[in-house]
Amino acid sequence: MSAVPWQRRQVNYLLGDVIIALVSIHLANKVRFGWDAAHTDLLAVLTRSTGSSLFFVSSLLTALYLADAYNGSIDFRSRYEAVRTWSAVACALAFELLVFTVFPHGFWGRGVAGLSSLFAGIFLTAWRPFVCSISPGASFRMKTLVVGAGQAGHLVAGVLTRLQDVDGTYQLVGLVNHPRTANRRASD
Repeated sequence: MSAVPWQRRQVNYLLGDVIIALVSIHLANKVRFGWDAAHTDLLAVLTRSTGSSLFFVSSLLTALYLADAYNGSIDFRSRYEAVRTWSAVACALAFELLVFTVFPHGFWGRGVAGLSSLFAGIFLTAWRPFVCSISPGASFRMKTLVVGAGQAGHLVAGVLTRLQDVDGTYQLVGLVNHPRTANRRASD
Protein backbone atom coordinates (compact mmCIF):
# COMPACT_ATOMS: atom_id res chain seq x y z
CA MET A 1 0.00 0.00 0.00
CA SER A 2 1.49 3.33 -1.00
CA ALA A 3 1.59 6.41 1.17
CA VAL A 4 -0.83 9.25 0.58
CA PRO A 5 0.93 12.24 -1.10
CA TRP A 6 0.55 14.54 1.90
CA GLN A 7 2.16 11.91 4.11
CA ARG A 8 5.16 11.76 1.78
CA ARG A 9 5.33 15.53 1.86
CA GLN A 10 5.40 15.53 5.67
CA VAL A 11 8.15 12.89 5.69
CA ASN A 12 10.11 15.03 3.19
CA TYR A 13 9.74 18.02 5.49
CA LEU A 14 10.84 16.05 8.55
CA LEU A 15 13.86 14.42 6.92
CA GLY A 16 14.87 17.69 5.31
CA ASP A 17 14.52 19.52 8.62
CA VAL A 18 16.76 17.03 10.42
CA ILE A 19 19.40 17.28 7.69
CA ILE A 20 19.11 21.08 7.71
CA ALA A 21 19.55 21.15 11.49
CA LEU A 22 22.68 18.98 11.28
CA VAL A 23 24.16 21.01 8.42
CA SER A 24 23.36 24.19 10.36
CA ILE A 25 25.19 22.86 13.42
CA HIS A 26 28.19 21.98 11.24
CA LEU A 27 28.29 25.39 9.52
CA ALA A 28 27.81 27.26 12.79
CA ASN A 29 30.78 25.48 14.34
CA LYS A 30 32.89 26.13 11.23
CA VAL A 31 32.04 29.84 11.28
CA ARG A 32 32.44 30.17 15.05
CA PHE A 33 35.69 28.21 15.51
CA GLY A 34 37.31 28.42 12.08
CA TRP A 35 37.03 26.51 8.82
CA ASP A 36 40.30 24.66 9.31
CA ALA A 37 39.74 23.60 12.93
CA ALA A 38 39.73 19.82 13.19
CA HIS A 39 37.22 19.78 16.04
CA THR A 40 34.54 21.43 13.88
CA ASP A 41 33.83 18.42 11.67
CA LEU A 42 30.23 17.34 12.06
CA LEU A 43 31.07 13.95 13.53
CA ALA A 44 33.47 15.56 16.05
CA VAL A 45 30.86 18.15 17.02
CA LEU A 46 28.13 15.54 17.39
CA THR A 47 30.42 13.31 19.44
CA ARG A 48 31.60 16.11 21.73
CA SER A 49 28.25 17.85 22.14
CA THR A 50 25.67 15.14 21.60
CA GLY A 51 23.26 16.58 24.17
CA SER A 52 23.43 20.12 22.79
CA SER A 53 23.05 18.87 19.23
CA LEU A 54 20.07 16.69 20.08
CA PHE A 55 18.55 19.54 22.04
CA PHE A 56 18.95 21.91 19.09
CA VAL A 57 17.42 19.46 16.62
CA SER A 58 14.54 18.53 18.90
CA SER A 59 13.72 22.11 19.89
CA LEU A 60 13.75 23.18 16.23
CA LEU A 61 11.51 20.29 15.16
CA THR A 62 9.15 20.91 18.09
CA ALA A 63 8.87 24.63 17.28
CA LEU A 64 8.17 23.82 13.63
CA TYR A 65 5.54 21.28 14.65
CA LEU A 66 3.85 23.80 16.95
CA ALA A 67 3.88 26.32 14.10
CA ASP A 68 1.98 23.75 11.98
CA ALA A 69 4.91 23.48 9.59
CA TYR A 70 4.28 19.78 9.02
CA ASN A 71 0.81 20.34 7.60
CA GLY A 72 1.01 18.80 4.15
CA SER A 73 -1.64 21.10 2.70
CA ILE A 74 0.25 24.34 3.37
CA ASP A 75 2.00 26.02 0.47
CA PHE A 76 5.26 27.42 1.87
CA ARG A 77 5.90 29.63 -1.14
CA SER A 78 3.99 32.53 0.40
CA ARG A 79 5.55 35.34 2.42
CA TYR A 80 3.22 34.54 5.34
CA GLU A 81 4.60 31.01 5.61
CA ALA A 82 8.19 32.27 5.44
CA VAL A 83 7.45 34.59 8.35
CA ARG A 84 5.81 31.74 10.24
CA THR A 85 8.86 29.52 9.63
CA TRP A 86 11.24 32.25 10.86
CA SER A 87 9.00 32.79 13.90
CA ALA A 88 9.27 29.10 14.76
CA VAL A 89 13.06 29.25 14.41
CA ALA A 90 13.18 32.36 16.61
CA CYS A 91 11.03 30.69 19.28
CA ALA A 92 13.28 27.63 19.23
CA LEU A 93 16.33 29.88 19.57
CA ALA A 94 14.78 31.78 22.49
CA PHE A 95 14.06 28.50 24.26
CA GLU A 96 17.58 27.21 23.55
CA LEU A 97 19.18 30.39 24.86
CA LEU A 98 17.09 30.18 28.01
CA VAL A 99 18.15 26.58 28.62
CA PHE A 100 21.79 27.29 27.74
CA THR A 101 21.74 30.22 30.19
CA VAL A 102 20.29 28.09 32.98
CA PHE A 103 22.64 25.17 32.22
CA PRO A 104 25.86 26.82 30.96
CA HIS A 105 28.04 23.73 31.28
CA GLY A 106 27.32 22.45 27.78
CA PHE A 107 29.73 22.79 24.88
CA TRP A 108 27.55 25.23 23.00
CA GLY A 109 27.22 28.86 23.74
CA ARG A 110 24.94 31.59 22.49
CA GLY A 111 27.06 32.14 19.40
CA VAL A 112 26.81 28.58 18.10
CA ALA A 113 23.09 28.43 18.97
CA GLY A 114 22.44 31.72 17.20
CA LEU A 115 24.44 30.81 14.12
CA SER A 116 22.84 27.36 13.95
CA SER A 117 19.39 28.97 14.10
CA LEU A 118 20.33 31.54 11.47
CA PHE A 119 21.53 28.87 9.05
CA ALA A 120 18.51 26.70 9.82
CA GLY A 121 16.15 29.60 9.10
CA ILE A 122 17.86 30.35 5.79
CA PHE A 123 17.83 26.73 4.67
CA LEU A 124 14.25 26.11 5.83
CA THR A 125 12.93 29.09 3.90
CA ALA A 126 14.56 27.64 0.79
CA TRP A 127 13.78 23.95 1.44
CA ARG A 128 10.06 24.16 2.12
CA PRO A 129 9.17 26.19 -0.99
CA PHE A 130 11.30 23.76 -3.00
CA VAL A 131 9.25 20.82 -1.69
CA CYS A 132 6.06 22.74 -2.50
CA SER A 133 7.22 23.39 -6.05
CA ILE A 134 7.92 19.69 -6.55
CA SER A 135 4.47 18.75 -5.26
CA PRO A 136 2.18 21.79 -5.64
CA GLY A 137 -0.13 22.54 -2.73
CA ALA A 138 -3.25 22.98 -4.86
CA SER A 139 -3.50 19.23 -5.35
CA PHE A 140 -3.51 18.77 -1.57
CA ARG A 141 -6.24 21.32 -0.88
CA MET A 142 -9.75 20.11 -0.25
CA LYS A 143 -11.84 21.23 -3.17
CA THR A 144 -15.00 22.69 -1.68
CA LEU A 145 -18.31 23.45 -3.34
CA VAL A 146 -20.80 25.48 -1.33
CA VAL A 147 -24.39 24.37 -1.88
CA GLY A 148 -26.58 27.43 -1.51
CA ALA A 149 -25.90 30.68 -3.27
CA GLY A 150 -27.87 32.85 -0.85
CA GLN A 151 -26.59 35.07 1.91
CA ALA A 152 -25.44 32.12 4.08
CA GLY A 153 -23.66 30.51 1.13
CA HIS A 154 -21.78 33.72 0.38
CA LEU A 155 -20.85 34.01 4.06
CA VAL A 156 -19.45 30.47 4.05
CA ALA A 157 -17.62 31.19 0.77
CA GLY A 158 -16.05 34.28 2.33
CA VAL A 159 -14.82 32.29 5.32
CA LEU A 160 -13.39 29.58 3.05
CA THR A 161 -11.65 32.19 0.92
CA ARG A 162 -10.01 33.70 4.00
CA LEU A 163 -8.98 30.23 5.20
CA GLN A 164 -7.58 29.50 1.75
CA ASP A 165 -5.43 32.64 2.00
CA VAL A 166 -4.23 31.78 5.52
CA ASP A 167 -3.50 28.06 5.57
CA GLY A 168 -4.36 26.73 2.12
CA THR A 169 -6.49 23.86 3.42
CA TYR A 170 -9.53 24.61 1.26
CA GLN A 171 -9.85 25.49 -2.39
CA LEU A 172 -13.22 27.09 -3.09
CA VAL A 173 -14.56 25.70 -6.34
CA GLY A 174 -17.78 27.69 -6.39
CA LEU A 175 -21.34 28.16 -5.18
CA VAL A 176 -24.44 26.46 -6.54
CA ASN A 177 -28.08 26.82 -5.72
CA HIS A 178 -29.83 23.79 -4.34
CA PRO A 179 -32.42 22.62 -6.93
CA ARG A 180 -35.34 22.70 -4.47
CA THR A 181 -34.46 26.24 -3.38
CA ALA A 182 -34.18 27.41 -6.99
CA ASN A 183 -37.55 25.82 -7.93
CA ARG A 184 -39.25 27.32 -4.87
CA ARG A 185 -37.99 30.81 -5.74
CA ALA A 186 -39.12 30.39 -9.36
CA SER A 187 -42.68 29.51 -8.25
CA ASP A 188 -42.92 32.54 -5.90
